[in-house]
Amino acid sequence: HLNNVQIGLINPDLVMVNSSYAASQYPEWAPAIVAGAVDLSIFIPGASADRSLDLPLRVLVPGGRSKPRKRFEDAFKACEILHNQGFSLEMHILDAHQYDLAAAFSVIVHSQLGRYQVAELLQSMHVIVCPEEDAGWNNPAAEGMACGVPVVCTRAGTTDFAIDGETALIVLPRSPKKIADAVERLAFDPTLAMRLAAAGQQSIQPFTWAALTRKMIDLIESCRFDRTSRAARNLRARKKIARIAESVL
Repeated sequence: HLNNVQIGLINPDLVMVNSSYAASQYPEWAPAIVAGAVDLSIFIPGASADRSLDLPLRVLVPGGRSKPRKRFEDAFKACEILHNQGFSLEMHILDAHQYDLAAAFSVIVHSQLGRYQVAELLQSMHVIVCPEEDAGWNNPAAEGMACGVPVVCTRAGTTDFAIDGETALIVLPRSPKKIADAVERLAFDPTLAMRLAAAGQQSIQPFTWAALTRKMIDLIESCRFDRTSRAARNLRARKKIARIAESVL
């Protein structure tokens, strides 16, 4: 694995990863977990989405068509399955660039959005689908939960906050039919959707930027300093992170 080779070349005193999922990929390095964070002053619940099936079902999928590990096509196929079953739906795509995507159902691409605009978009959705097969910290899933929206996701980058049937619906990677089934389940069970949305929103509350920076500082402080150049780099990194922390604490 290329990342393991790179880590070995550096021979670090401390290895930090941004999720327990990422930690499981590097057991030989015993990495410290510093889970990702969400700006909870921006990503907050909005007005409850109308979950009536009389309206198009609004499904948001993060972009990443150029990155195979994002498995964008799995979410697209899931929407095709739902459309073929008679669902009236809109597939909303959040990506860096605009593009056309041929589909038998409505597809809306949102690009070049600021953080507040992203939050407003998430708040307006019925469900967010995150089909990645590999991720460190799954930011779209975390931000969606913070906005009080039910999430369908894989375990990639979500193991610190997504519990199947409690805070999200978890599916295996590369499983469009399972994604479609999970979205359909939420559409027909608004009580479940509301319960997952509320529990998911609560599960994200500990993941603040202040908590993240504080844990990083504490880990670097506890690292054995050996008076080598590596130790000097660690010290400089600690001071830099401390300055960042002061701006958010």
